Amino acid sequence: MMSVEYDGIPLPPPSIRSCGSQQYVTSYIPTGAAFPSGSVQDLISSMKSYASATDLVRTYSEIPSVEEALVTLDRAAVALGARRYRDALKLYLEGGYAMANVAERQANPKICNLLTSKGFETLNWCARLCDWIEGRVKEKHPRPGVHKVGIPVSNWDEDWVGPYLDEEEARRMCVLPGAFSAYRYEAIRGAPLDAYFQTLNVDLDVLGPFIGNMYLAEDRILSFEVVARKGCSWTMHYVKDAVARTDVPHDLVGLISQRKRWLNGAFFATLFSIWNWGRIYSESSHSFVRKSAFLMFYVYHLLYTAFGYFLPANLYLALYFIVFQGFQQNRLNFVDTSGYSQTVLDCVVYIYNLVYLFGLLMLIIIGLGNNPKHMKLTYYFVGAVFGVMMMMSSLVGVGIFFSSPATVNSIVVSILTIGVYFIGSALHGEMHHIFMTFTHYTALIPSFVNIFTIYSFCNLQDLSWGTKGLHDDPLLIASLDETEKGDFKDVIAKRRALEERRREEKQRMDNRKKNFEAFRTNVLLTWAFSNLILALFIVYFADSSTYMPVLYIFVASINSCRLLGCIGHWVYIHTSGLRAGFLDKSECGNGTGRYPQNSYVQLDEHYAALAEDQRTYASGRTNTSVRTNDINSVV
Repeated sequence: MMSVEYDGIPLPPPSIRSCGSQQYVTSYIPTGAAFPSGSVQDLISSMKSYASATDLVRTYSEIPSVEEALVTLDRAAVALGARRYRDALKLYLEGGYAMANVAERQANPKICNLLTSKGFETLNWCARLCDWIEGRVKEKHPRPGVHKVGIPVSNWDEDWVGPYLDEEEARRMCVLPGAFSAYRYEAIRGAPLDAYFQTLNVDLDVLGPFIGNMYLAEDRILSFEVVARKGCSWTMHYVKDAVARTDVPHDLVGLISQRKRWLNGAFFATLFSIWNWGRIYSESSHSFVRKSAFLMFYVYHLLYTAFGYFLPANLYLALYFIVFQGFQQNRLNFVDTSGYSQTVLDCVVYIYNLVYLFGLLMLIIIGLGNNPKHMKLTYYFVGAVFGVMMMMSSLVGVGIFFSSPATVNSIVVSILTIGVYFIGSALHGEMHHIFMTFTHYTALIPSFVNIFTIYSFCNLQDLSWGTKGLHDDPLLIASLDETEKGDFKDVIAKRRALEERRREEKQRMDNRKKNFEAFRTNVLLTWAFSNLILALFIVYFADSSTYMPVLYIFVASINSCRLLGCIGHWVYIHTSGLRAGFLDKSECGNGTGRYPQNSYVQLDEHYAALAEDQRTYASGRTNTSVRTNDINSVV
């Protein structure tokens, strides 16, 4: 691509904007609010830098195109230096509001939101997107330099392996992360964006706790709304070659806070998607084959959600039957426990139940109203205990597998439960990552299941991230001016009116808090007792020979669906050239074909001309300033 500079400073491609030291971001966030250029001063301590940044962003309301808004925002980020990620992120959000207004005025903007790595030429693949594809999500890489043990590595495993085994082949992404995705503005304009920003326009008192938590994962809502859009047939895709760097939490406390938002939002957004799944068949214009694929995906998603809801109970039962009851009943083929007395064998099972139950109770108690950073050692202790149990179960399971006679069924089930992750990684050339991270992830599975889920359900009333509705309105909490002027009676009346408004607002916030806490309590009790009832029912009315085969078959079935999607995606990305030769122009939305001719050159020339116009504008302002100074000197 052609290199673009401004005043000797090399700029990234104008479709992307600096946000942090290793990533670029662009976003059009539709809203009616104007760009708050004055708030840029909060980011900068130097008045010189503030003046420079203000000069760059002050003309947003006059910018006629999205491309010019992006270049202007690029320059603002350069002026700020983006030394701190928090500052750059704030500028990113404010810039998004401005570009939303610009996007509304532009006739046909192509891409709505994008984050890429520095080294990847974003426009090269954005220009080649087929017109029927609504969104593409990049492959997410944890930032380099993290410690290669424990929490960061388990997160690395999840970020790398997860997308390959997900629902890509159905062309219905459950998750298109807002900052990590590219959206066609034509696809999301209107109803999808209205749904996406519902929490910005409707008070949470009206929305309620269910929808409030649902919008912690607003990207899932946007994904569903686009796929189910009336009269349209948009689809979603992963793009392996598009790489975005992301920070992963380096400790358990940071991961707990992150996953609270993710799990709560994902759970309620998934329930919303399942409940409204019929809209895909009644409103969208997808083909019969695609709708059939959606039906299979719906069934898979329904089963997967139910399994995830009861995952704590199933994890307890798996550890109980594999390790401790196997030890008690001498079913560990590689260890003979017949020499131990029955008292010792019973005590082992009793201690396991006691420790596991005590750990869960500790998590519930400290999860209700406590900040994770204040209970750091407790979370580490509970996580270590659960991790030891999980590694013990894994070793026992491996020992039983290799010491038992090999059968076709046992081999197939083993491949479909564990081997799927290795097969999926191998297909996409990422085998080394699974070897380096799988052990860490396995040890932390109980933490991912118990600690994160319990803390999430214990804090359903907390919507401090993803929605702004719980923040106090500054107009309602503004302090009174001590130098207030006017008639004494008017001042007293204003003070009484303000006090009444504060009293009403406090009453409204108290009612909201009570409703949200009641919702939290009801959901937590329902979830906890349903898992407890399932565990007790299986322990007292079933045995290992009944439960474990059912669990293995269920997990194998779920992973089989994921493996089929993984293989389908691999075939799809390796047959793109073959398919391009057989696709008619009519299939490409506007009839321009799959690969626009000379699109790169046209984009480069446009951005180069745009940068030249800005140089001319800046030069003209400088000359005008010099002439004004000369005139003042003469006068």
